Amino acid sequence: NITASEAINLLQNPDYEYIEYFYIVNEDLKFLAIIPTRLLFQSRPDTFLSTLISNHLHTAKPSDSFESAAGLAVQYKIEAVPVCDENDRFL
Repeated sequence: NITASEAINLLQNPDYEYIEYFYIVNEDLKFLAIIPTRLLFQSRPDTFLSTLISNHLHTAKPSDSFESAAGLAVQYKIEAVPVCDENDRFL
């Protein structure tokens, strides 16, 4: 569990050009949640990320077509569609 201010500090890495979302995974890389970066900046610094998560997970599988993944992005108004394997592990 980290706070919004700790996550914002991660954004200060010069290797990151643009981060739209934080993808939350467990130790086995199972995809658990998504947090839009804009919510971090709108939150109090001491807010725990666990209170900001969205459990509306819209993912694509590696076998999905580009058109299918693009359709998810349009349908759910998201800029990036996470890709997960058949065990919901983030790829």
